[in-house]
Amino acid sequence: MMSDPIADLLTRIRNASRAEHEKVDVPSSKLKVRITEVLKEEGFVKNFRFIEDGKQGTLRVYLKYGTGGEKIISGLVRVSKPGRRVYVAKDKVPHILGGMGVAILSTSRGVMTDRETRKQQLGGEGDPVLERVGQRDRNRAAPPEPRGAREQLEHTGAQYCTKDRVDARKRQPCASC
Repeated sequence: MMSDPIADLLTRIRNASRAEHEKVDVPSSKLKVRITEVLKEEGFVKNFRFIEDGKQGTLRVYLKYGTGGEKIISGLVRVSKPGRRVYVAKDKVPHILGGMGVAILSTSRGVMTDRETRKQQLGGEGDPVLERVGQRDRNRAAPPEPRGAREQLEHTGAQYCTKDRVDARKRQPCASC
């Protein structure tokens, strides 16, 4: 059985937000802590803290809601999965919801937002897109419905690698990757 700890983090945050919980507890890891730091910096969660339990620890995420109790996180999607990795070149990093959302990428310099990767001109191989977070501003008209994650990334020219296949004659990744 294969587990996906990042998908578990996102699912727990998504479910807690839908149920309007104040906080959610998640088993901790360094990657989960960094993703949560990015979510806090971008204003999607109120706060988080690490709780030591003698094992791997627990990450407690405090969710954020608007003044009228509206949800700040409107969508949370894991794009790159263990069975289907998604890589984007530095000039193909997607704009989520016209800049109102954020894509979180794992780069050679750590986990960062789509804006930071564009500023530092990072991307390329080994940088899977982790998630999308959407936020709608009540003062602005709602943007058109976003395309599906895969469709949006195909539109931006992202590459999909479903298997680690190698053309034996050329010793290069196969053309379908």
